[in-house]
Amino acid sequence: MPNERNFTHLKGLQKTQQASPESESNMSSDLKKQWEEKLVGKKIIDDSSSPGSISTFTKRDLPDKHRVVSPGAMMTRDFHPDRLNVYVGEDGVCSHVTMG
Repeated sequence: MPNERNFTHLKGLQKTQQASPESESNMSSDLKKQWEEKLVGKKIIDDSSSPGSISTFTKRDLPDKHRVVSPGAMMTRDFHPDRLNVYVGEDGVCSHVTMG
């Protein structure tokens, strides 16, 4: 499945980030752009037994370090440069992503 392969590839890239601040910043920026291309405009679905489709994704498609942020949700202020933050609207559609 091409969709699952793309997510797996991004998850692998995220795990291989270097420890130096410069490369971490560049890698985070590149990963952010790649995750944005994969997720923005797609709807998150709860069905973890089936992979995401062209217009959907599941938490299983996301890297180990992630959080999905809904409108009005509370979240901690701790910063993890390798964590993907996925912002979704009331309808569950991803509006944007950040790293941290």
